[in-house]
Amino acid sequence: MEKLALLLGDMVSDKDKTGLSYRLGEIYFNELKNYSAAVAQFSNAINSGMNDNRFIGALYYRARSLEYLSWKDSTYVPKAIEAYRTFLKSYPNE
Repeated sequence: MEKLALLLGDMVSDKDKTGLSYRLGEIYFNELKNYSAAVAQFSNAINSGMNDNRFIGALYYRARSLEYLSWKDSTYVPKAIEAYRTFLKSYPNE
């Protein structure tokens, strides 16, 4: 609940939109276990030009979310594989 309150505070003060997408993705992934919403938020963060350490996390958590989705729906398997490939190609030592 604290993370959600902090997120709303940042939204009201019009802080970094990319960071908001990342943090919302974390809430969907870790707290709500809504992996499809997490994929959308992490993808938004990745595609909006994030260029700090959160970018690595966004790539990883997007891949992990797609993996979790693939456990119930096999149509997500190719997307999960591609997301992991992108992550590992970009950051092989992570």
